[in-house]
Amino acid sequence: MSHPQEFIYALFHHVDFKKVYFYVGRSARAKGIRHDEHIHAANGERKQEDVYKYIREHVAYRIFFEDVLCYCKDENPNDYEDFYVVKLLREGAPLQNMKKGDMKKLAELTAISNSTCKIATVSEFKVARAKHRATQRDTHFLKGTNMATSLAAIRAKLASTAYTPNIKQSYPPNAIYPHWLIETGTSATIRLLPDNNADNPYFWVERNLINLPFSGVKGYTNSRPVVVKIPCMETWGETCPILTEVRKWFKDPAKEAEARKYWKKRAYFFQGFVRNDPLSENTSPENPIRRFVISPQIFGLIKNALIDPDFDIMPTDYDAGLDFRINKTSKGEFADYSTSTWTRRVSPLTDTEKLAIDENGLFDLSSFLPTQPNAEEIGIMVDMFHDSAAGMPYDEDKWGDYFKYVGMETDKF
Repeated sequence: MSHPQEFIYALFHHVDFKKVYFYVGRSARAKGIRHDEHIHAANGERKQEDVYKYIREHVAYRIFFEDVLCYCKDENPNDYEDFYVVKLLREGAPLQNMKKGDMKKLAELTAISNSTCKIATVSEFKVARAKHRATQRDTHFLKGTNMATSLAAIRAKLASTAYTPNIKQSYPPNAIYPHWLIETGTSATIRLLPDNNADNPYFWVERNLINLPFSGVKGYTNSRPVVVKIPCMETWGETCPILTEVRKWFKDPAKEAEARKYWKKRAYFFQGFVRNDPLSENTSPENPIRRFVISPQIFGLIKNALIDPDFDIMPTDYDAGLDFRINKTSKGEFADYSTSTWTRRVSPLTDTEKLAIDENGLFDLSSFLPTQPNAEEIGIMVDMFHDSAAGMPYDEDKWGDYFKYVGMETDKF
C-alpha cells in the first residue's frame, strides 16, 4: 500500500550549538500545522490523552523546531518511522517519545539500535528487527563499573588548579532531574554516583558558558534582541581571551555592570538516583540514573563539605555513601538553596539501584560538555564579543555556521 502524502519528521532543539533531536514522528499534515500542534500540546492546551509530557514539563525545551527526514512512498510508513528512530539512536540522539503508547516500542527499538546489525536501509532494519524479536536479546546503551574515586584525591585536586577534564563531544542527557521546579519549602533527596571517566578525579564536571547579547539580527528591521551562548575556554583549563578583557572592566566602576553581563556562567554536571521526589513525576525515564545540573550555590555546599577534614565519608561509595538533600527556600523574590546539605547517616545503594547501574552503566560526564573550540572558532568568538559589546546586531552570514543564537531555526524545509 502506498502512502505518498505521509512524511517522517523529527523535532529538535539547539543545545551547545548543536541540533539535538528528541522525537521522531510521522504525519500527512503540512509542517506548519504539525508544528503548531506540538506547540499547543507543549503548553498544555490539549485536554485529551497526556501527550507531549516531556516538552510540557521541561520549560527550556519548549522552543523547538522540525526537520522533515523523508517522504514515505513505497513501504509502510511505520517501517520508515521506526527506521529513523533506530538511526538517530545509533547516532547518539537522546530520543524521548512523548506519548504513553510509544514507550514500549521505544524500549524495543533502543535494544535493536544496540545490536551489532548494520542498519543501512529500511529493509535491513526490518530484518534486524525480526532477528531481535526472535532472539529477545537483552542489550543496553551503556555498561559501567564502580569508579571508586578516593576522597583524598578529590581534596588534593580541589586544592589545586591542575585538573583539566578530558572533553569529547556527545549529545546532552534527556533525563535531567529539574530540582529547580520543586515547591518552595520542600526538599528533594538525591544519591550521587561516580563519574565513569577514569581520568576524572571528581564525580562531577564543570561547564562554563558566556552569554553574548545582541540588539537584533542583521538584515531584519523588526528583529528582537537575541543571545548567543558560547563556551568559555576556562572549561578546559585554558586562558579565555574574552574573560581576560572582561576582568579589566571590573577595575572601572563605570564598566562593572557590563563586566558582570559578560562574566562566565558556571554549572556542574552530576549523576545519580532521585530518592525523594517532591515533584511526584508521573513518568520517569526508563533509566533511573538521572543527570543533575547543579548551580554554583549548591555546588559550594557540596565542595565545602568535601574539603572539611571532619568529613571522612566518600559520598559516592556504593555501600558507605551519603544522600544529598536539596532544600528550596526563598530569599526575597528568588529561590535559595543555602540550607541544602549532606545527610548524616550512611545510605548504601539498594539492590535495585545496583541492578540499574549494572544494566544501564554510568555516564562519562565529560560527554555532556560542548566541543572545545579550535583556533578559528576562538577568533570568531572574540569578534562576536566585540560586536556584542559595541551594540551591534548578530550577523548570520558571518557567524551562522559557527555559533547560533538561542532559538535560531536552521532547517530549510
